[in-house]
Amino acid sequence: MSEADCISASEVPVYDSGRTPLWLRFPATLSGLLLLGFGSALVVGRLLNVNLGPPLSNYQDAPWFFSIFCFVLGTRLIILWHARSQVLLNVNRHELTVRSGGLFRMIERRFSLTGTGVIQIRQLKKRGNVVVWNVRMLFIDTHTEDIARSLSLAQKDALVVALEAATGLPVQHHP
Repeated sequence: MSEADCISASEVPVYDSGRTPLWLRFPATLSGLLLLGFGSALVVGRLLNVNLGPPLSNYQDAPWFFSIFCFVLGTRLIILWHARSQVLLNVNRHELTVRSGGLFRMIERRFSLTGTGVIQIRQLKKRGNVVVWNVRMLFIDTHTEDIARSLSLAQKDALVVALEAATGLPVQHHP
């Protein structure tokens, strides 16, 4: 049983993004490992003047940010294997728990619902047919807390319906 599946008796699952499908996780992890290997070969080849296998003489004069880009993109693709987010409602404490998992740990944020006024949905970006949504809680004392960001339309709709039913708070839609 993973850490993301451990839910106490007082916590009610409101939303679970689930794991990324296997057909996407395997190629992403393989591509990430290849990018990490390529970035390592570039760094070792430049620092020690050693060839680690593939002929990299054409890439020896590449800027440093190219190898850093390989490391960052490779790590992001590997993290995709473990990516998951959950929203839980703790009935006893009257608070919302947002868990997001990454490669090395699960990040858990807790928000009290006692001073919450509304749940707000905003459309952040639109590039072509891709729309990114942000779901946040607006408190009575005017501060805000982000619950989820970068959701697809289906994920946004599922989260909003579940939050509305579980918390009973009104939902505001902003374009």
